[in-house]
Amino acid sequence: MIKMFRGYHGTDATRANVIDDDGLIPSSKWHWLGGGYYYYDDDSLAARWGGPNPVVYTSILEAEANRVLDTMSANGRELLDRIWSWLNSESSHKLPNLRSNQDHLAYTLVEVLQNEDLGLIGKFDMIRAIYNKSAPLQNYFQTGLTTDTEIHICVKNIECIKSFERVCDHG
Repeated sequence: MIKMFRGYHGTDATRANVIDDDGLIPSSKWHWLGGGYYYYDDDSLAARWGGPNPVVYTSILEAEANRVLDTMSANGRELLDRIWSWLNSESSHKLPNLRSNQDHLAYTLVEVLQNEDLGLIGKFDMIRAIYNKSAPLQNYFQTGLTTDTEIHICVKNIECIKSFERVCDHG
């Protein structure tokens, strides 16, 4: 079974010219869901990312369902519960690169997804997750949708990007 999403990638007008010439460049592995190509599920959020002269691209994103970590699905929630239990266990060891800034949750997920003990390295081609800018790690599972909530999609495998079209240029 295939999972499909429409994603929106926002950038500024200067960076858009580079993208138009050279294509997307993946974010580093320490971005909040690890390395990959980042999308919002909402075009207006993508436009905000672009600053005063935003450019928005849209893509159809597809992957085999078993290669997608969708934190809003039942299977995704079960995996997050497993991760949460592991983080609270003595066996989790202190995660070496854990940050203490506002992206505490984000960096924790990056560390967990790359931890060999859980067997998740390279398992996912895409991750779809709720990002709540004001929610600390311990409240992640209890927080509802707020004005600080965004849905992000991180594409790990460029083959999952089935289309890439410039749709909005405010510059």
